[in-house]
Formats: sequence, C-alpha cells, structure tokens
Amino acid sequence: MAVAFPIALTIFATLTIRFLAKARKRSSSLPLPPSPKGLPLLGHILEVPKEYEWKKYSQWSKQLDTDVISLNMMGSTVIVLDSLTAAEDLLAKRSSLYSSRPSIVMLRDLYASPSLPLLALANSSINVRMKCDWLLTVLPYDDRWKVRRKMLQSEFNHVETMRYQPHESRYARELLQRLLDTPDQFMEHIKYVTGAKILSISYGIDAKPTNDPNISLVDEAVDVINRAAIPGEYLVELLPFLLWVPDWMPGAGWKRMAKKWKKITDEMLEKTYMRAKESTAQGEAKPSFMSYCLEKMDLAENTEEQEQVIKETTATLYAGGADTTVSGLYTFFLAMLLYPETQARAQAELDEVLDRSRLPDFGNDEYELPYIKAIVLEVLRWMPVTPLGVPHLVTQEDEYKGYRIPAGSIVFANTWSILHDAAVFSDPEAFKPERWLNKETDANGNVKWTIDEGQFKDPDAVFGFGRRICPGRHLAVSSLWIAASTILSVFNITKEVGHDGKEVEPRMEYNSALICHPKQFKCSIKPRFPEAEDLIRASIHEY
Repeated sequence: MAVAFPIALTIFATLTIRFLAKARKRSSSLPLPPSPKGLPLLGHILEVPKEYEWKKYSQWSKQLDTDVISLNMMGSTVIVLDSLTAAEDLLAKRSSLYSSRPSIVMLRDLYASPSLPLLALANSSINVRMKCDWLLTVLPYDDRWKVRRKMLQSEFNHVETMRYQPHESRYARELLQRLLDTPDQFMEHIKYVTGAKILSISYGIDAKPTNDPNISLVDEAVDVINRAAIPGEYLVELLPFLLWVPDWMPGAGWKRMAKKWKKITDEMLEKTYMRAKESTAQGEAKPSFMSYCLEKMDLAENTEEQEQVIKETTATLYAGGADTTVSGLYTFFLAMLLYPETQARAQAELDEVLDRSRLPDFGNDEYELPYIKAIVLEVLRWMPVTPLGVPHLVTQEDEYKGYRIPAGSIVFANTWSILHDAAVFSDPEAFKPERWLNKETDANGNVKWTIDEGQFKDPDAVFGFGRRICPGRHLAVSSLWIAASTILSVFNITKEVGHDGKEVEPRMEYNSALICHPKQFKCSIKPRFPEAEDLIRASIHEY
C-alpha cells in the first residue's frame, strides 16, 4: 500500500502534465479574436485613429459582429472588449489574469541603460527617468500595488466615505458663492474648487482663495501624467530601443520633455506631503486621508517604509480625484444646457423636498431626491470620464469564446461603447435620467421613484472592472451628487445670449485623451428665486 500510493501519484502527475501540455497546444492553435483588415508587419497601427478611438473600436465590433476584437500593433496584441458581459467575464471573473498594467514607457519606465558606456559618456544624464512609478493607477499587479490599494479601499469603502462628506458639502457651498459672484468664470471655478476639495480630503490643507501653489502643482502634474499616458503618442512605446538614445540627439525631444515632467511629478509627490506634515505639526491641518493613515501606522514595524506608502497613496488620491471630478461637473453643466426639461424636473423635485428654505445635504436628502441621483448616473454614462478606461495586461495565456488571448496582450474595456449599448440604453446618445428610475405605486396610489440599475445597467462600469475598479468611486459619486443638487437648488443654467440677441447654442464637443473634458463652452448662471442669494451667502459658514 505504501508503494502503491507514490506510483499512483506519479501516474496522476504524468497524466496531468500531458493534459495541460495538450490544452496549452490546443489553446495556442486557437485563432485570435476577429480583427479588421490590417497591413503586413504594421498591422492596424495606421488604422487606429489618433482621436476618439473608442468610437472606431465600437464600429469595428459591430462590423465584425463580435464583442471582442483583436488588433495587431506592430507585433503587440491589443484586445478590445465591447460589451459589459465580455468585460466582466475577463476583467472581473478572471481578474487574477487580467489585473496587471502594461508598461507605459513615458510614464513609468523611461530610462537608458548604463551598460552602454559610449552613450553614457556622451550624456551623463542618460539614466534619468520620469519614474512616475508611485502612481497606483499604473503599477503592475504585485505586492506593492496590493498594499496601496488596500489602504485606499479601507478609507473609501461605502461606509468610510461618509466621514469625508463635510469636506464635500463645504466645497459645494464654496462653489455656489463663486458662481454667484462671477458666473462667467464657471469652468475656472469648478476646476479650482474641486482642486481645493481634493487637497482638503487628501492632506487636510485649506487652499488659498486664489493661486494656491498646491493646486497649481497638481494641475500641472495631472496634465503631465495625462499627456504621458496617451496610447501610441510616443514612438518609444512601440520601439523600446529608443530608450537608449541620448537626449541631445535630434528627434529626442520626448526624452528632454520626460526629464522636465519628472521634476513636476516629483515636486507634487514630495512638496505637498511635506507641507501637509508641517501644517499638521503646527495644528493647522484638518483630519484627512493622510492623517487617518498616519494614525494607523504600526510603530513596531518599518515606519519609514510605511510613511513612503502613505505619501505615494495620498498623492495618487490627490492626482486621481482632481481631474475626474472636474470632467464630470463640466458634463453636468453641458447636459443642463442641452436638456432644460431635465433641469426643470430636477428643480421641481428639489423645491418639493427643500421648500426653497435650505440647501440639500447628505443623509435623508439623498433618498428623497432620486431624480438628482439619476442625473448623476446619466452624467457618468452619457460621456464617461475615461472612455477606454485604463488598459489591463494579460499575464497568462487565456481562452475566451473559442479565441486565444495571448499572454502580454493589452486589454481595453470600451467603456463608452458599453454605456452606449442601444440594447441596454434606448436612444443612448440622448441624456435621459429617467432610464435609471423605477416607478412604484403603493396601495393608496402614492407614487415613489427609486433608482433602477437593472441587470445590465451597471453605473460602476465607468469606474473600471475587477480588482482594478476605482477605489474612490463612492467619493466621486457623492461629490457629483452634492454639487449637482446644491447648484440646481439655487441656480438656473441657461444658454448665453449673444450680442445679436440670439441664444448661443452649445456643442457637445470633447477633447480626446485618457480623461476627457468638454471643450470650452459658455452659459448663463443666475439665481432662480429672490431668496437664493441669501441662502448662498449664509451657507458658506455652515462648515
């Protein structure tokens, strides 16, 4: 019996190895997902547009009658998932294979090898890299990422997010006052106040009324990060050997640019943290994400390492929370301009609950104002902040629907297409908050509206999938809700009247980037009833 067991185990192991080998061979012989016609060697690199790629990917998916397409980018495989089902099947249900990130050379890996002595002599700064590898968004799926992700998740789950609501309410009211005083500068106000709010939540620092150095620095750093992360924008992403080109050579302007960008991102990481620590030491800082994390430090462990994690994670929160919220609020204003009937219905709901005697706040108002919540969900769906999300990396060869997904493939979930699926969202190009509502009638005939997300209406799709879903999504939704509800409770947002006396028609035009914003537009913002100004002036002292 003692001899039989090892023999049986050996036979079982041999058969298992043979089975896995055959399965691997069978998988390798499977075809890639359908793809549009490309060119030899170059593949589809000339077919993918420089702007609004998500629309082209959606078009190809429809033409090929598939929700999974593959693209050959000069030998690199790109997989695009064009349905919620495909995105959840791979990025969520198989997240152990799909949770890493591809190397973004300009952002994370720009360097030159010291093993090339002639080049090193020619350029002593050749080893300088942008090295924005502290940014959680671009980290690979490893222990370093897991520690930082856990820190964010513990502070921004559905329950813990509520302790940041006073910050959100305070700055929503700050925005009202600025809109009242100089409404024509509404886009600048949204950007500045959002930056001040994220600064307060992240570091506990109160921003200066204007020209705050912390906000200026994060604006510059976020712009740099967005530019560095544009897929296919820089040739070095496709030809990695260019990493070893000295920055003094003609055509190496991208390398000189990266050195400049490194300085900006390093300053945001280090300077803001040090300012916050000084402010905390002087008793001036408010409770914040950073202070809560510092309080939880295990003093029996390596405190220097723990503090570095806190510094990097706080900077990620600061950088990630600023630009995305700004984009959502810009879209909200544009929607209110283009759909005045939606604005009117929202204001009727607000008047019924608030009686024009106070401003909305968290708590019971959230449940009493379902149409406002529906507007927020529709803002996120109508024009997703990141239409293609952030790319994933497959770490192990996989099979899906009879197709091969090679290890090392870059995978995009086409968020824009998923949230514009006509089979799920009728008339997807229209702004219709009603699509998120359920009508319920009780025995007495009283009507109650509730949020209906439905089986396929997943508002979280805009925040990503699986283990890479945005940990700050609850904060993002609550920030949009309090801003939208307070603004509509006291202001009318209407089309601007030109010098010719005619209304200026706004156009729904967006830039094309990792994080999209509407292009500059104008509107008229005025108090909607006589007591509105008094409400606004008094509210600034509530927090």
